[in-house]
Formats: sequence, C-alpha cells, structure tokens
Amino acid sequence: MMNKLLGIFALVGLLFAGVSVAPAKAQSVTQVLGAQLACDPNVDSCLFFPAAPAILCMGTGANLDCPQWFHPDWSQAAGTRFFGITNRTNPPRYLTSTTGITWTLTPVQPFTAAVLNFGAYMAVSSDGSLLAASGQGANLCLIRRSTDQGANWSTVFSSLVQTCSVGFGNPTPPGMYCAETGGYCAVFNMFNGATVTTIYTTDNGVNWTIGTAYAHISADSQVWGPIVASDGTGIATRGVNSSGGQPFGSKQAADFTNTLPLVTAINLNCRPFTMGNFLRAFCRPNAGGVTSRIYSGGALGIAPTLQASFTTADVPTSGGSQDFQPGGFNDTYGYAITSSFSPANRYNFYISGDGANSFVLASQLTPTIAPIFGCCRGNLMRWGNKMYFTVAGTSSQAIFGAIQ
Repeated sequence: MMNKLLGIFALVGLLFAGVSVAPAKAQSVTQVLGAQLACDPNVDSCLFFPAAPAILCMGTGANLDCPQWFHPDWSQAAGTRFFGITNRTNPPRYLTSTTGITWTLTPVQPFTAAVLNFGAYMAVSSDGSLLAASGQGANLCLIRRSTDQGANWSTVFSSLVQTCSVGFGNPTPPGMYCAETGGYCAVFNMFNGATVTTIYTTDNGVNWTIGTAYAHISADSQVWGPIVASDGTGIATRGVNSSGGQPFGSKQAADFTNTLPLVTAINLNCRPFTMGNFLRAFCRPNAGGVTSRIYSGGALGIAPTLQASFTTADVPTSGGSQDFQPGGFNDTYGYAITSSFSPANRYNFYISGDGANSFVLASQLTPTIAPIFGCCRGNLMRWGNKMYFTVAGTSSQAIFGAIQ
C-alpha cells in the first residue's frame, strides 16, 4: 500500500499537455508539473497513472451526437469502441464511436418512439452486447439487446410493474452498469422512495431477474450506481445520507441489499466508486462547505465506516452545486470531477495517490459549455490506461473526455 500523498499538485494552465511518465522509482506522487510526475525517491516503484484531462467532444446546439453517458465495449481493446447515449431528444439517441471524438448513431435505434419519463439508460456487457433500458406505454420497463453494435435489437425483458426509465431531469446519474468481466449487468428501479429494486443479468443480458426490493429511504430518491468492482462486489448510494442514518446499497451475489445505516452528525451527499476492488463513497455536506469525507462502502450487516476527512480546494460551497463525480484507476489512484468555485465556468479535476485518503486539485478545464447547477452526473470509468468521463449538462448539453 502506498505512502500517503505528500505534496500538492501544481496547476500549469487550463489543460495539461503531454503524457504521464513513469520514472524508475516511487509510488508516492509529490507534484505534477504539466503532466510530468515527480515521484518520492524513498519508495521503490512508481506506477503510471493518467494525469492530463482533455475534452474530446462537446454537444450543444445542433450537435446532438456527443454522449451524456458512455460505456466501453468491454469486448474490444481499450479505447477502440465506445457506446453512448444522449437524452437531449425523445426518443433518445444511441451512439457509437471508435475515437471518442466523432460519434454517430447506431445503425438502428432501440427506441424509435418516445420513451417514458426523462429518457433511457444504456450499458455494454462483457461480451460486447449493447443494452438499452427504458419504458414505453404500458411497459414500464423494456430492456433491449443488440449483439451486432446496434444493427439489430431484441427485447429481452419487459415489465408492467418495474420501472427502468430515467426518473429525473438532466443532469442525472446513470442507473445502469455492466462489469468488465463475468457477464453481470444491472439497472435500478428507483421510483419507490422507500426501496430500491435491482433488475440484473449474469449472462450478458440474455436473461434478467428482478431482485428483492431492499429498504433505502431518502428524501432524494435518485440512486448513484450500480458501481461494480472487478471482483464482482458493488455499491450504490441514494440521494442524501441523512444524519438520522441511512444505508448504502451493497451487492451480495447478484442482487443488491442494504448495509447497516450510516449515521453522521450532518446530512451528506455521497457518490459511490471503487478503488480496485475496494468499495468507497465520496461524501460532502449537503448544506455546503469544503470538507469532504471518504467512507468505505460497508456490506451486509456492516455499516459504512469513515476512512478519511479532508478539505478540497476551489469547490462550490453551496449544497446543490457540490456534486463530485469520483472514480478509481486502481486501489492507489483515484479521481474526482466537479465544477470550480471561482470562476464557476471551469471543471476541476482532483487526484488521490494514497488510496482515497485525500484528493488534491490537479488540473482545470474551461469548456465553452459552462458547468451547470449540480455539475458532473455522468460516468467516470477506467478503460485500459486511461480514465474516460462524461459530464452531463442540461438537456441541451453533453461533454465526453479522457484523462490520459
């Protein structure tokens, strides 16, 4: 396990140029100079990790084909085929790209008529099957599957009871995810404010099972997750984790259930992520402030526990605009994205080099699309040696990029 992050990353401009270099020694990062990593000479090894963020596409105005959410095609070499979705139109637009820069519609769309509520989800299973989930008419949940990159679709699940459309206006967190290996995928029914139900598959989307609803009460019923680690464990959080106590969602076998409640002195907004196979949640006070907390995810019969508490530089201090979007590169390095405090038209990128015990501001980007209230409710996922991200804007915006 690496030493605690020792120094502070230096900002050099709005966009790093170049590629991270892996020197001969050190695993503790002491500074970032552009994208050149300086390492602690007292540590034996220095791992490569991506440090330079770049925007690959922006969707605004007439450009409808940049994704608000994306998913790697796990069956392909890293970075060679992406799928995405934008709910800027109804029916939504399912997209594909081989570069992340230029996106085109899949040959056939899974939903050719308007879907229910605020849109649809998408994910890609470990064998490359493209999955689409939403509702239409009396069917509150339809899951469709394509094994040929969207050229043909089949309906593999339908329900008149379970709801799997997007329940909130943009920006909203993605509610569907597939593990990189093993054929597991899940989508959440989050339309009951007291419970969460997982609809899952263990065979790359061929067959789907309705899980057992578990108690997960929140004043804000949005669910962040499912997030699944490479060893098959998983985590989800819901809305505001209240000071009166509220559980996380914990994956047990193929279904999700609740942990023991997390009881805190103040209400927290928590976003789940993984660090390698470790389940974590990045939490900030719902009422605002600059103090952040990392919780280990807990499990069945175990409450989430506080791992670290720290301050983060240049973060919005109001409650609703402080959403961090975290993600792990491995069990040592992690990332988080949010909008800046001043000026408010920037995105901030934070890096942890100590297993998520602290995050420091590493870089900033100023796109032509200003961040919105609520900020970064897209994806932040590792694929190969890069982190890819979407920053879901309003219903008229989308951003896709990479940290490399």
